[in-house]
Amino acid sequence: MIFSKSYKKNRLIAVILSVITLFACFSGCKNVIDDGDNGPLQSVKESKYDLVKQGSTSYAVVYPADTIPGSYVDIAAAELCDLISESTGVFLSCIPDTGLTHKTDNKYISLGNTSLLASSGLNTDTSGLGGDGYKIITKDQSVFLYAKTTHGVLYAVYEFLYYQFGFEFFAEDCYSLEKSVSNKKLLNFDYTDIPSIAQRFMADGTLNYNNQNARRLRSTPVDLFLVAPDKGRWHTSQGLVRIENYLNEDDPENYHPEFFSFNLPEDQSSNTGSNSYYEAVKKYPTTGVDDETAKKNRDIINGRLQLCYSGRPHADGTDDGTPADQTPLVNAIVKQMKIFVDAFIKNNKDDNDLYMCLTQMDNFDWCECDYCRATTEEYGGSMAAGYIVVANKVAEIMYDYVKNTYGRKFTIFIFAYQNTEQPPVREVNGKYEAILDGRYGDDIILNEHVSLLYAPIAACYYNSFNDPVNVTEDVRMKQWQLLSDNIGVWTYGKTFYHDFFIPMNSYSALKENFDYFVENNVNFLHAQGQSWNRQCTEWNDLKTYLNASLAWDHTQDMDKMIDKFFINFYMDAAPHMRAWFDDYRSWHTLQTGLRGWNYRGTSAGRKTLDATFYPYNKLTEWQGHLDDAYSAIEKYKQTDPELYERLERRITKDGLSLQYLMYNLHEATIGFDAADRIYEQMMEDAFRVGITECKEDRPLEELLRTTVL
Repeated sequence: MIFSKSYKKNRLIAVILSVITLFACFSGCKNVIDDGDNGPLQSVKESKYDLVKQGSTSYAVVYPADTIPGSYVDIAAAELCDLISESTGVFLSCIPDTGLTHKTDNKYISLGNTSLLASSGLNTDTSGLGGDGYKIITKDQSVFLYAKTTHGVLYAVYEFLYYQFGFEFFAEDCYSLEKSVSNKKLLNFDYTDIPSIAQRFMADGTLNYNNQNARRLRSTPVDLFLVAPDKGRWHTSQGLVRIENYLNEDDPENYHPEFFSFNLPEDQSSNTGSNSYYEAVKKYPTTGVDDETAKKNRDIINGRLQLCYSGRPHADGTDDGTPADQTPLVNAIVKQMKIFVDAFIKNNKDDNDLYMCLTQMDNFDWCECDYCRATTEEYGGSMAAGYIVVANKVAEIMYDYVKNTYGRKFTIFIFAYQNTEQPPVREVNGKYEAILDGRYGDDIILNEHVSLLYAPIAACYYNSFNDPVNVTEDVRMKQWQLLSDNIGVWTYGKTFYHDFFIPMNSYSALKENFDYFVENNVNFLHAQGQSWNRQCTEWNDLKTYLNASLAWDHTQDMDKMIDKFFINFYMDAAPHMRAWFDDYRSWHTLQTGLRGWNYRGTSAGRKTLDATFYPYNKLTEWQGHLDDAYSAIEKYKQTDPELYERLERRITKDGLSLQYLMYNLHEATIGFDAADRIYEQMMEDAFRVGITECKEDRPLEELLRTTVL
């Protein structure tokens, strides 16, 4: 079913009720698509040629003969054939391009750089498509899907399927697809698509543990683009420069205690509670103890200590006038990076761009040796200057190594996060400028092989980055742009990390934030969600779908996207779940406005754990919508038990936050026994639907029965 562009939100319930009676597809989704919601409207018109006619086809899928099994082109061929078969019952032949050339009467769907494409006469220049962009072009009776990378070819397949058969992926086990198709004309494509944000990663457990989910949302699985040390992916400094490799005094050649942060005693340090490397080693010895204790202590030390990026020559942190030299640290990082890159590429089947982090550990410690302190002062309080210079030097060496050895593009991420969020810039006459007259000169300008990953963890994601509440984050974005035109963002707008069960109403700012990212030339998105939860609470599937779709095309109408998601995801229960969702958003906005609150920080949602913010009568009203949702799918218990189970789990999963608010806030109203029963039922349901964690890196079992007072 195609909705016209005049489709409006206020017609939602009527549309839902009519759609529910018309189409059914795998996993309880409906065929509801809209040409205006999936990329730029280009030339996609019906041709005179039959792709499927009376339940059969003359077409075959062709792929390059050198395609590696398990690569994205291989997956693209399988997805194309499987989904067309599911839609039509027709099984397409899938063949290599050996000996094939283009002819006017060929009937092929060509994937990637085939001999058919080379002989087609089409413009095969893909240099402007980036890593994930693609072209879909119909020539004579064949159609060609091609791109710069294998990733782009797969994403072209999903776009082809969208237009030809109504395929769109929403969440795990949920996608739209036309069914029982016996006749279908080949569309006459002249289509080019490049994502709004070049590289997109949705950090959710439902995707992290299922690469197919990630691929279908066009979110690259992290293990396909990010080279990871064996001690972490995103916080990597101690995985690259391991303390046990450089603190053995019996190995003078590799003895480099100056690599590690030197911190002042607690009473002199701005970083309360920090310890120098040698204090840490004394407290957590790695020699003279049994192997298990040594390993445990190494993990503790590695997880805590930062590096010293200034190149200080002395382990005690003092400055005797000896020139600082970052070269030994750079060489140590490069040595380890090469080991990890070699191992990664050996097992990698695709040709997409690669990234690797050179990023600090996840704490507020930072080196306070004389060199680092002097550098911080010289650069206006920014701790990032020496860090940038080391990253630039490492990136130059590693880029050349990867390019010359493997022919791949390689980029290093550095964080603008916590201690490094402030850039080395200053304000002069009301304008900001990079500090280029410091000891590093213009070496603090990030080179083209270093990408800044800006992680504004303290921002308020209920408001856009254009809002005054986020002026600090907006200013920092503009400041970093003085140093780099290669900027990514790590967002925190999907969940509260100290409590996954507290609702986060960040929808109103989402579309405007994506517009902001595109306006500021953001080329990488890490959309942080409940990364460790195999299933996630509180409409997280909706948030992931919205983030992934807007990252691909930020011009879409988000209200229409929400409509489409609810219809497909909840089916018959959609009107009731949507009524609850809409009222929740309105209520939350009203209560926030009355209190004049903002939600800066990842734990800011806790302030809403208040019985006056979520009064008992409002929660019971929402419970009524939830009960109606269950009633709406009751009929499937007998007629389609598998469908019933899918829908029931979705409704239950998104209803957990409501139960959490009820037992936490209103024990005084409903009594201890009733609150306890709600808690017990909520925990049982959470385990049953696959929730594994209650907050960042903490198991669900820690969600104790504790009433908020």
